[in-house]
Amino acid sequence: MAALAAGLLILLPAYPSAQEVEEPAPDPTDERVAAVTEAFAEGDCDALLDLTASRVEIVLLGHGARYSRGQASLVLRDFFRRYPPDRVELSERSVAGDGRAAMGRYWSGNSSAPFTLYVGFRVSADEDEGDDEDWTLEAIRIERASFQRTGTF
Repeated sequence: MAALAAGLLILLPAYPSAQEVEEPAPDPTDERVAAVTEAFAEGDCDALLDLTASRVEIVLLGHGARYSRGQASLVLRDFFRRYPPDRVELSERSVAGDGRAAMGRYWSGNSSAPFTLYVGFRVSADEDEGDDEDWTLEAIRIERASFQRTGTF
């Protein structure tokens, strides 16, 4: 029995303690995605546009362009007026090159089906903060959710 206990004591240091296990670094856009989700949930285009650069690409229901903040405000206010928010979820994330994206759904009380929502981010050109990256919202796409077949025939 003493030999078994001694063998276990020799093996135990080989396993890292809970304090030594490194946690993955948080995604630098997590705070931005949370802010975008909250702004959409409240229908607050000012809070949404505070996250953008001077111009932002907006595509709504197949039509879009690159807008100044003032123009984007008019476009988003009209969308929120027509489709007031009921619930918003940005559950999928992706990373591609120097960009980040979040995708999910936007539910409105004025629509029977949710919209597909996509937001894209890029690192801001003015990085005065040293190592901190400032991610700006550069694209917003809202489309009708496409029909997805869930079974086979």
